Amino acid sequence: MKKKILGLFLLTISSAAFAEGDFKLESLLNKNIENKLQSFSTDGCSKFPDGYPGSNPTQWRNCCIAHDIAYWQGGTAEQRKTADANLDKCVTSTGANIIGSAMYYGVRFGGIAGLPMSWHWGYGWIINRGYNPLSESEQAQVNKLVTEIPQDQAKLTIATPNAFRERLSLTGDKCIDIAVVSILQEFGHPFQIQVVSEALEANAIEFYTPTFTKLISIKTDACSEPFEFKFKLSNETDCLQPMSEMVASNRISLANMKKPKDICK
Repeated sequence: MKKKILGLFLLTISSAAFAEGDFKLESLLNKNIENKLQSFSTDGCSKFPDGYPGSNPTQWRNCCIAHDIAYWQGGTAEQRKTADANLDKCVTSTGANIIGSAMYYGVRFGGIAGLPMSWHWGYGWIINRGYNPLSESEQAQVNKLVTEIPQDQAKLTIATPNAFRERLSLTGDKCIDIAVVSILQEFGHPFQIQVVSEALEANAIEFYTPTFTKLISIKTDACSEPFEFKFKLSNETDCLQPMSEMVASNRISLANMKKPKDICK
């Protein structure tokens, strides 16, 4: 078993560093861990038209933008269901009931959290946070950035991103990214890392393919005991950048997270 101690340090995430997606562990010293919400962006109705071509090309675009605002910030699975139902109702209210129904089923299928698509649930966050309620610090980010969204939709830039987005990273290691976001969701507030250790174990061959287990231990400033994570990998380098979201999701799975037994702050 190969073990590497990454050492005593504190991690941070700044908006500039997030944008670059180019982290080195030694550059993350002495600061707080916090997932970062990017400024709002919208592609209108994505792969659907924004309205009837020719007669009213933006007839239901406002419905799609409202839906994007909900998807951008993310939250629980129930909140996503509500956002999708509201999209259907809004488009239908413009007289396009068939389009509304088609959009509803399209977003229910194509907007699942964690998919590599540019329009997935919670797409505004640098690191996928799944279906979890927004923490107080995350909601504060939403509240701040939502004020920057122009009320006049004509002033909004309608972007056309690539269908499959490239994953940004806060550590340069997909597994550590998943670990620290899992801790953030447990705490509900930013935290500091004091020690990180990781180990890689080669497993028996499964279906003619070698598999690996990656063990990560993270000691934070808020708990006397560490969080411990176990990942299943299909390749020993699966956690490392560069890697598309689709590849990362398909080849890495969090098998287990062991929480500290003590009461954390």
